Amino acid sequence: MELFELINNGHIKPIHPITPFGFHDVPAALSHIRAGRHMGKIVITRRPGEDVQVPIRPAVQPLKLDPDVSYLIIGGLKGACGTLAIHMAQHGARHIVVGNRSGISDEASANIVEGCATFGCTVVEARGDVGDSDWVQNLVKTTKPRLAGVIQGAMVIRVSCLQTGTYLRNVWTSLTLHYRTHHMS
Repeated sequence: MELFELINNGHIKPIHPITPFGFHDVPAALSHIRAGRHMGKIVITRRPGEDVQVPIRPAVQPLKLDPDVSYLIIGGLKGACGTLAIHMAQHGARHIVVGNRSGISDEASANIVEGCATFGCTVVEARGDVGDSDWVQNLVKTTKPRLAGVIQGAMVIRVSCLQTGTYLRNVWTSLTLHYRTHHMS
């Protein structure tokens, strides 16, 4: 009741100015808002007699991974790769192989393996040096079920920005993976 009294007595007034934009001008309206210099209200409206057709984006298809193949994660299960492994398990992956030098026996990795198992996904360790082309070739050939995807999550981070050896090792690792798996498509 008090609100209506304030409005009726002229203490509260509608927001002004009102700046109308047509449906065809929505990008311009959003740009106007982003500029941060507008006052009042921005209104998207249909002009009288205007036929409005609003484009609709198709729904994004949910991720469906093949349960009958393996996916290789290079670099371990800590951080982003661990989160990705669980995401993959949630979306159908049933066989994940983790390739790195240190294995997956630490507590953080064990938690990820357990999380994947709740979705029916088996995670196995492939301990080795992904920079070793022969090791990668053997891993690709012997993984069952066959490999259908590779996630390159391996990297070595050093404080110095000029560690050329570290950078070159990361590049070599990626090239080795590419060379040994490019035939999978």
